[in-house]
Amino acid sequence: MKKIILLSQTIISIIFAQDLIVDQNSTQNYQTDNYAKFDRFDYHGGITGYESKYPTDRILLPKTFPVLGNTFTLEAWVYSRSIPAHKTIIGDDSNPAHSPVDSPPMITLNGDLSIRYGFGTGSEHKRRTVMNIRTDNAWHHIAYSFDGTFSRLFVDGIIVDSTDIAKNTTPVQQPISILGNRLLGKIDEVRVWNIVRSKAEIQSTMNDTLDGNENGLVAYYPMDTDADWKLIDQTSNQNHATIQDAEILQRYYRIYPKGELEVEINKLENRFQIKEVVYEEGNWINIISK
Repeated sequence: MKKIILLSQTIISIIFAQDLIVDQNSTQNYQTDNYAKFDRFDYHGGITGYESKYPTDRILLPKTFPVLGNTFTLEAWVYSRSIPAHKTIIGDDSNPAHSPVDSPPMITLNGDLSIRYGFGTGSEHKRRTVMNIRTDNAWHHIAYSFDGTFSRLFVDGIIVDSTDIAKNTTPVQQPISILGNRLLGKIDEVRVWNIVRSKAEIQSTMNDTLDGNENGLVAYYPMDTDADWKLIDQTSNQNHATIQDAEILQRYYRIYPKGELEVEINKLENRFQIKEVVYEEGNWINIISK
């Protein structure tokens, strides 16, 4: 539910630029949402093995992860900060700039605000780069579908590219293995399907959480963890992932009926800067932080 995200995990009494901090006593009035944060430091704050432009945080998917065929859909919410490198949202650890022929379906970001999507077949690479379709320092929902003929890229529920470059081909039979390679930013609500989802289907659930038992859903990571600090796959496949240096943080959000929010703003406007107020499906939603 990225469009109603409210607060970062740490509740503090200092208001940073562009953030509205909610008093700790008020958090009981908010719902919570987890996300994965990828930065330049390891879990303990060190920088061993770190290269200045290549963050080492990542999430490693198990070797048992399903291998995708010639119909699939990948989805994720992504927040990226600018670094001069290819950043993998979902895929493997190969560098897409080298046009690898043995990579599974992937979504990557480039430094020029473009998105690259596609896969290798074992002998060819079938990828497209779409320029200037996103912004840094903002949440975007990104989805990539393939029906055996057409590859389609969606940004925030809108089709931004459609191509038959991979017509009559099948991805190399290698599983997706990584979330967040070389990424400086955040990821949430990762979904992998072995079916093609339409524009209407993507739009209908992109701002909601899933149950985990939806038809065709083979992996689902809403960024919840278990007692062993594994990232939980909420489908019955239970392909729980390993968190390597990345952090799982929590935000708070609250949906107000219109009248209630107006009262709340009147209470707060003399103390805080309201970041954004939007109207959605009959409710006012206050957005406190990214």
